[in-house]
Amino acid sequence: MQRLLASPVKCRLELARCLLDCATGAEPLALPACDADGPALGRLAHLMDARLSVGAPVQAAAAQLLERGAELRARIQARLAESLAVARDTLAGSPLSPLPVDGGWSLMLRVPRDGPGSDERWARAALREGIRVQPGFLYDAPDGHLVVSLLTPPERLREGLARLRALDP
Repeated sequence: MQRLLASPVKCRLELARCLLDCATGAEPLALPACDADGPALGRLAHLMDARLSVGAPVQAAAAQLLERGAELRARIQARLAESLAVARDTLAGSPLSPLPVDGGWSLMLRVPRDGPGSDERWARAALREGIRVQPGFLYDAPDGHLVVSLLTPPERLREGLARLRALDP
């Protein structure tokens, strides 16, 4: 094949447009004739086969999957709201304080600091007691923070936070 697009930049733009068209189903995929015999075409073909193809069973079930998505989102939102209320109630009056939540399914807690590495000490002490939390540094939070999942069933979250509250790392 010969190269029809003169510049590499123009070729990359055309490849990107082509991928976008393929991914969105806007039009049948027509590869540009740039770098047609080079390694980019092989990588592009692999990417399209591995990441962009949608099989017939998924296409047939797409409408049903989208309908069920609304139900699933509603159930997740209800769980998150209930778990957040449980966390606030369980931690009220304790040295562990939940930070304000804007969204997502994690809750960041401020824990007492007793020097550098406080969040890691709290996380390790929690783990020894069978309580699963993550130290705040994994979320780029300053020292003295833990992260808990709001997807945890509310009663289990209540139990875990009550036990976390009783810790003295």
